Amino acid sequence: MSGNYFVVIFPLSYPARFFNQYLNQPIASRVIKDMLCLSPPSYISPWVLMDSDDPSTTFVTFTHGFGEVPIKAEVQVRSPTTGFIYPGVKSSYAGNDANSRGGVICIYNENDVRLYGATNENTQSGTAYIIFTGSLSWTSENQEQSKTGYVRVRVWRPSDLPAPDFTSTGTGMKANGNPWPNYKQLTHSLNVIPELTVVQYNPAFSVPLSGWYSEGQGSSSRPIDNNNLYWGGLVYGVNSNTIQLWTASSGDANYGIFSFCDGWGYDVRGDAVSTMTSDCSYIRAYITIYMWTSLGSTEKFSTSVLHDTSDTLTHEVSVHPLNSINIDDDILTFTVEAVSGANNGYYFPGTGAAMLDNDNGCGGVIYAYSNETSSVRYWHPNTYSSNAGLIHIQRFGGGTNQDLTSDANLHINLYKPGVSVINNCLGVVAQPGVNVNSTLSSGTGTTCVVDYTCYTGHTLVSGDLQMIYDYTTTSWTGTPPDCQPGSGSSFWVSLVGTNTVVNVTGDDNGITAIYQCQTGYNYLSGDGVLYYDQSASSWNGTAMVCQLPLVPPASYSAILNGINTLVNVTVDQDGIHAVYTCLPGYSIVSGDSVIYFQESTGVWNGTALECEIICSNPTTGVSSSYVLSTSLLAPGSLAVYSCNVGFEISTGDTVRACQSNGTWSGNSLTCIVPSTTSTTSSTAPTTSSAAPTTTTTSVATTTTSSPPPTTTTDEPVITVCFNTTTVVNITTILEIAEEIVANLTIDATKTNKHLRTLTSATDGRQSSKVIGTVGAVMCALVIGLMVLPDLFTFIQYLMKCCRHGHGSR
Repeated sequence: MSGNYFVVIFPLSYPARFFNQYLNQPIASRVIKDMLCLSPPSYISPWVLMDSDDPSTTFVTFTHGFGEVPIKAEVQVRSPTTGFIYPGVKSSYAGNDANSRGGVICIYNENDVRLYGATNENTQSGTAYIIFTGSLSWTSENQEQSKTGYVRVRVWRPSDLPAPDFTSTGTGMKANGNPWPNYKQLTHSLNVIPELTVVQYNPAFSVPLSGWYSEGQGSSSRPIDNNNLYWGGLVYGVNSNTIQLWTASSGDANYGIFSFCDGWGYDVRGDAVSTMTSDCSYIRAYITIYMWTSLGSTEKFSTSVLHDTSDTLTHEVSVHPLNSINIDDDILTFTVEAVSGANNGYYFPGTGAAMLDNDNGCGGVIYAYSNETSSVRYWHPNTYSSNAGLIHIQRFGGGTNQDLTSDANLHINLYKPGVSVINNCLGVVAQPGVNVNSTLSSGTGTTCVVDYTCYTGHTLVSGDLQMIYDYTTTSWTGTPPDCQPGSGSSFWVSLVGTNTVVNVTGDDNGITAIYQCQTGYNYLSGDGVLYYDQSASSWNGTAMVCQLPLVPPASYSAILNGINTLVNVTVDQDGIHAVYTCLPGYSIVSGDSVIYFQESTGVWNGTALECEIICSNPTTGVSSSYVLSTSLLAPGSLAVYSCNVGFEISTGDTVRACQSNGTWSGNSLTCIVPSTTSTTSSTAPTTSSAAPTTTTTSVATTTTSSPPPTTTTDEPVITVCFNTTTVVNITTILEIAEEIVANLTIDATKTNKHLRTLTSATDGRQSSKVIGTVGAVMCALVIGLMVLPDLFTFIQYLMKCCRHGHGSR
C-alpha cells in the first residue's frame, strides 16, 4: 500500500464515544494535535442580554449541533459596566423565597445548551441579579450587583481537548442517600493535581430533564430552612490521588442533586405545573469524571495567593503577559485549596456568583476576569457571617468531611490552545544600544528575548548582542550593546549622543553621522548630521542630545493667570512657555506676551500679561468735530468737541471721556446756526424836525449741518493741546476742560458791534462825519495801546502751548 499513515493510540479509559466521534471527522481534520493539544471551543454562541427584571430574557437556548454530548461547556456573563466576565453557576442554592441571589445556570445535551438566569418574577424575598458578588457577607472591594448582563456560552466537543488521563463513568449518587450514596471518594492515582477536572452528571431515571447534563461545583452555601425553598448541587474537591463528591443531604427545604426551580428562567415553572419539581430538579444522577494532568497548551500562566475571611489584601491579580487573556479560546481555571481541616490539600473550583448573602452561612470564592486589563478579580466571605468560609461544605454528604475553612490558597491558571501563540514581549521596550538594530521575540516561560545586530560596517565594542527580560523579576539580563565603525572606539567618542540612535556611513565624499532621537524622546540640542573632517581629525559639530518630553510641574500654574487675557501653555524642545493674548476688545496695559518657565528655579521669567478694555471711536456730532487726547482709546482718554465755523452749541457735551466699561461719557455735540435779528435804522429829516421813520425787518433763523456758512465770524479760533504723558483723574480732566471752554466762549449779543446796531443812527452832516472819524481813530489808538501787550502775551501763550504739545508726541 502506498501513501502516508499514522497511528493514533487511545487510552483504555478514553470513552468509546470520543473514538467514534474522531473517526467520523473528515480525514483532513483528523490530526494528531487534536488528541495531544488544547484546541479552541468548536462552538461559541452570540452574546445576548439578560435582565432579571424582564423574565422573558432569562431563558435562552443555543444550538451547538455536535450530535454528541460536549465534554465541557462554560457560560460567560459580561458586565455592562466593567467589562469583566463572570463564569456561570452550576445549580441553584436558593429560589425566590431566599434572600438576594444571582448568576446564570447552564445545562446541555447532544444538540443544545440552555441558560437560566436569576429572575425577579414572583420573588418573595431579596433581589435577583444576573451579576451578584454579594453584599454584607462578602468582601467589598469592586463589588458588583447588576440586574443586566451580556451572556454567551462556549462549548468544547471531545476532540477539542486531549485524551483525558483519568475517566470514571457510571457512578450513581442520590441527594439524601438511601439507597445510593450522598458522599463518594474515588481514586484516580495521577499523583499530581490535574490541570483540569470536569464532573458531569445527568438524571439516572426518566424525568423531563433526562439527557441534559450539568457540572459539579466547588462549594455549598447553607440555605435558609424554608419548605418552599428549592436548592441542590454536586460539590467536588480533588487532590493528587483522590476526588471527593458530596450531594445535598439535609434541611427543611426541597433539595436535590440538581435544581433551578423558583426564580430561575421564566418558562421553567408556571401555574399549570406549580406542583411539579421534576421539570426543574432531580435527586438521582449518574456521575462522569474527566481529568487532565496536562492540557498540552502552548503556554500557561499560574499564580497563587493565600487569603482568609478577615484579610485586607487586594482582590485583583494581573495575568502575564499584558492583554493575554483570549476570551474566545483560552481556558482560565480558579481553584481554592484547603490548607487545614478535614479536606486539607483538596482543590475546589471557584464560582461565578453569590447564591446567598445572609447570617445563615455562605461560602466559596467568586471570580471574574478581563481581557481588557488582563486581570482576575475575586470575592470571598468575610467575618460578617459566623457560618461562612472560603470552603463551605454544610448539609452535604450526610455529614462526611464537613468543612468551614476560613483561610485557603487561591490558584489561578491560564491555558492557551495549540493554535494560539503567546507574546511575552507585549509592553516591553528594548534597552537602547548604540548603532544597533533590535528584534523582540518570546522566550521560554515568562521571558522576552531582545536580539541586537550592529549596523553594517560596525563591530561590537562593548555590551551584549542579546538581552533577556523576565516578567517575574521585572529585570533585564545583559548589557545594551555599543557598536562602532572600524576597529577602535576612541575615534568615535565624540559621536555618542544622549538618548539617540546614530547611523555612521562612509563613502568617497567622507564619513557622515546621522542622528535620530530614541523612540519617546524629543530633540534638545546638538546637530542632526555631523561630517568628519579628516584633515583636522575631528567632527564638525556637536552630537545630538534628546530628552524625555517635559511635563510641567505642579507649581508652574502659579502665575499663569493674566488679567483680561487668554493663555496657551505649550511644552516643546525649548521648554515650557505661556503665550498670552488680550481678550477681544482689550489692549495691553503691562506684562509680557510670552514667558518661560525656568525648571532650575521653578519660577517664570516674566510677568503675566494685563489687558484693559478700550473704547471705540466716539460718535460724530451734528455740525461739530472732535479732537482725541490719545491715539489709544483706553479709559481716561478724552474727546473734545467744537462747533464747525459759523455754528453755535445747541445740545451735547464739549468734552467726553472713555470710561472703564468701554463706553463714552455724555453725548456728542450738536451745533446750530445762531439766530440773527435785523438792525433798526433812522433816516435824518431833510427839511424839518419831523420825527424819524423806523423800519424793522425780521430774518428767520435756520439750522443746518452742511454746508457751513461762507460768512466770517469775530469768534477766536482755539487750538487745544494735550500732554499725553500725564495721567490724571477723569473727573478732574472733565472739570478743567469745561471751565476752559466756558471762559473762552463769547456771547455775540454782548459785543460792541451788536450793541451799536441797537443804539446808533446815521447822521448825514459833514461835521458829524469828521468828529466821528477823529473820535474813532483816537478810540482805536487808545484801545490798541491797551490791548496790544495782552495780544502779544496771548499769541506767545498759544505758540508755547503748541510747541509743548508737539514735543510730547
